Amino acid sequence: MATSSGFCKPQILQWIRARVPTTARVLDVGAGVGTYAKLLREYTRMEAVEVWQHYIEKFGLARLYCAVHATDALSFLTTCDQYDLVILGDVLEHLTAENGQLLVELCKLKTNTIVVSVPYLYGQGAIYNNPWEIHRQADLTHDVFLERYPGFLLICEEGGMAAWAWTR
Repeated sequence: MATSSGFCKPQILQWIRARVPTTARVLDVGAGVGTYAKLLREYTRMEAVEVWQHYIEKFGLARLYCAVHATDALSFLTTCDQYDLVILGDVLEHLTAENGQLLVELCKLKTNTIVVSVPYLYGQGAIYNNPWEIHRQADLTHDVFLERYPGFLLICEEGGMAAWAWTR
């Protein structure tokens, strides 16, 4: 499974388009290769947070997003403005459970809508020499996710991936 797996992407896009206006201010946390910018570029403009500077250059993130913030998400979310939607696509598994929970709580302060995708039971080491790619929550399952991140509703489970949404 790749971090930008196509599993659940159609369901995520359908969910977003049904609930989020095209004028929404959207933040893609952990942009990686820019998957969500590519999927949503015909729909809305987006900003990104990416901790790994090499990805910003390698994947041309500045061309995909209207702004790219080169910092870690926890730091960014403590000082940023409000967003209409925050996407945590293949992000939480890279954080410890405690930091993942902190990230979600910070997101809840900055938005009314969060979309999350995570792989289930998937360990991974560094990719492209990027230590941020290591999976620190390789134990995620449906039940473990709900225990750690209560209040989310399931959008999709498919191919070892799950997509979840939280709305205020």
